[in-house]
Amino acid sequence: MSLMYLGLKNDTNATISIRDSYGTQIIHHQWDIKRNALNIPVFNLEKGLYMISIRSENQNVKAKFYKQ
Repeated sequence: MSLMYLGLKNDTNATISIRDSYGTQIIHHQWDIKRNALNIPVFNLEKGLYMISIRSENQNVKAKFYKQ
């Protein structure tokens, strides 16, 4: 399973951070954003609510998602 984010600005070295509902950082990676989208693998996450932060020189996106 993966999480797809669309509508992002293409960028190199975007910092992706995923935290659980307690604020504990679960995933922290550097990724390139290509074709205005980002595909983040979340198959190893347990069911629950998570917060994602996508930061780069040109953008700062924060969102919540629920993995079933």
